Amino acid sequence: MLIKKSPSEFYSHLQDSSNLQGGTAEELVIPEDEKEVAKFLAYLSDVKKVVTTSGSNTGTTGGAIPFGGTILSTEKLDKIISIDEKNKTAVVETGVTLLDLSLKLKAYNLFYPPDPTEKTATVGGTISTNASGGRSFKYGATRNWINGLDIVLASGEKLSLTRGSNMANGRTALLNGKKLDLPNYTMPATKNSAGYYAKDNMDLIDLFIGAEGTLGVITKAELKLLPTIKNSFEIIIFFESETSAIQFTLEVKKEEGLSKIEFFDQNSLKMLRESYPNIPQSSKSALYLEFIGEDDPVKNIEILLKKFSINEDSTWVTIDEKEKNFFREFRHKLPELLTENFKKHKSIKISSDIAVPDGNFIEMVSFYNSILEKYNDEFIWVKFGHIGESHLHVNLIPKREKGIPLAKEIVKEFIQKGILLGGTPSAEHGIGKIKKEYLKMLYGEKGINEMIEVKKKLDPEFILNRGNLF
Repeated sequence: MLIKKSPSEFYSHLQDSSNLQGGTAEELVIPEDEKEVAKFLAYLSDVKKVVTTSGSNTGTTGGAIPFGGTILSTEKLDKIISIDEKNKTAVVETGVTLLDLSLKLKAYNLFYPPDPTEKTATVGGTISTNASGGRSFKYGATRNWINGLDIVLASGEKLSLTRGSNMANGRTALLNGKKLDLPNYTMPATKNSAGYYAKDNMDLIDLFIGAEGTLGVITKAELKLLPTIKNSFEIIIFFESETSAIQFTLEVKKEEGLSKIEFFDQNSLKMLRESYPNIPQSSKSALYLEFIGEDDPVKNIEILLKKFSINEDSTWVTIDEKEKNFFREFRHKLPELLTENFKKHKSIKISSDIAVPDGNFIEMVSFYNSILEKYNDEFIWVKFGHIGESHLHVNLIPKREKGIPLAKEIVKEFIQKGILLGGTPSAEHGIGKIKKEYLKMLYGEKGINEMIEVKKKLDPEFILNRGNLF
C-alpha cells in the first residue's frame, strides 16, 4: 500500500471538475487490492478518522474532494478480471476507466452501454453517482447495467451483492446482519441521481448505486454488456425556433431505434459557430439524433422533416465512422467552449442538472426562458443536453464577479420549480458536497434523516465520504 504524506504529492486529488475550492487532507493512501482496502478501513474505523474515496476526479459536484482526513484512491484497483462473451458480462475492479474498458471490450465485439461523456471516469465513480450519458435515452443509467458488486464497509467487512439475491421486505431490509429501515420518500419519476435509492421491495444492490461512497467502498463490479453496435445513423437538424425543436422531439421520440437525442439552444449555436461557421445563420436551435439497429430510419425521418418544413440545407447527415466522430466532437465542443468563456471572464460556471416528467417539460423550458432572458447583460448562458429525457443543463457564466451570487439564486429557483413539477435536482451528476441544499429541498428534513439512519447502521462512525449528500 502506497502512502503519500506531502500535499504536493497529491494536489490533483484535492480538486475535481466542480468549482469547489479548499480541499485538504493529511495523506493519500493507494491500496493495491481489496484486502488492503479492508484492512485500512478497519483501522480508520477504530481510530475514527474520516476518509474520502477518490477515482479519477472527473465529478462535477465535489464528491471526491476531501476536507480533512485521508484520501483513499482506487487508481490501483484497475484490473479487468474477466470478460464472458457468451453471457455478455465483465468483472472489473472499480478503478478501471471507461476508456480502458471500452478498448478491451472492442476485441470481444462487446460494449458497455452507459455512455457518460468523460471517458477517463472510473467504473466506480460512475456507479457511485448512477451516471448517465448521451445514450441513456435508449439504455438508461448505470444502475441498469450492474449485475453484482463487492463492497468493503467502513468496518472493513466485505459485502458481496448479486442482483436478485438480497431483496427488501417493503421498506425493511436485512444486510450483513444489520436491520435497515429504508427511507420512506417517493423518488422522482424521472432520470435521477439524487440520494439513496429507496422503493418497496427493492433490490439492496441498488442502495449502493448512487450512494456516492457514503455506505461503503465499491471494489469490484460485474457489468452487463451488449454486442457492438454495427449499424447506426446520425443526423443533426437545425430549426428556426426552439418551439419547433421541442415539438419535433415529441414526435421523433416515438421512432424505433432512437438511442440519442441532444438539444442545443440559440446561445449554444452562437458559441459553436466560432468553431463551426457552416451552422445555418437562421437557426435558433438544433437536435442531434442517433439511431441504432438493423431497421432503416431514414424514411420516417424524411417524413418528419417534411412535416416540419425542414430542407436539406438545415440538416447534417452522417453514416461513415469519420463523420460520426465529427458529430461527437461537435456535441462535446460546447462544454469546452463554456470552460474557455468562464476562464476568459475570470469567472465560474454555474450549472443545473434538472430532469422533470415528460408532461411538464415544456413548462420547465418556458420557466427557464422567462428568467434567463432578463439577464442577458449579466450572464453568458446556454441550455443544452438530453432533451429526450426532459433533462437539460442550464449553464450560467457571470460576466462580473458580483453576478455569482445572483447566478446561484437563479439555479436555486430553477431547482425549486423542477421539484414542484415532480423533477429531480440531479439527473446524472449526483449531489456531492455542493448540492446538499438541493437534496434537502427534494426530500425534506425527514427524508435526509431517514438516509442518515441508514448510514449510521453501515458506517456508525461516519468516516466514509463525510460531507457528501448531508
